[in-house]
Amino acid sequence: MSQILINLAKNAIKFTERGSVRLVVSRRNGDGNIAIAFAVEDTGVGIRAEDQAKLFAAFARVNVSNKKGHEGTGLGLRLSGRLAAVLGGSISLTSEYGRGSTFMLVVPEQ
Repeated sequence: MSQILINLAKNAIKFTERGSVRLVVSRRNGDGNIAIAFAVEDTGVGIRAEDQAKLFAAFARVNVSNKKGHEGTGLGLRLSGRLAAVLGGSISLTSEYGRGSTFMLVVPEQ
């Protein structure tokens, strides 16, 4: 779980030149199952709607800015999604281009 959170936080920091990155942790009770939700929120560049579905594919990289220097293999979110599934959880994304993104990791409480 720590590797997933490190990856999500690094991505948020990488794509937030101004503004903030926050981690919000909450406990959820739904359908009798208790889960822990970790939201990594940023005020960075955001991700266009047409690019959001691509993010969790292997070697996926989207051009979210005109600047160079956003290095990476395109495997981080793919691997994080797989790790979340092994833990019985999932990762979701909400984003608005130009305003920021929130990646949410939800895992069952153990």
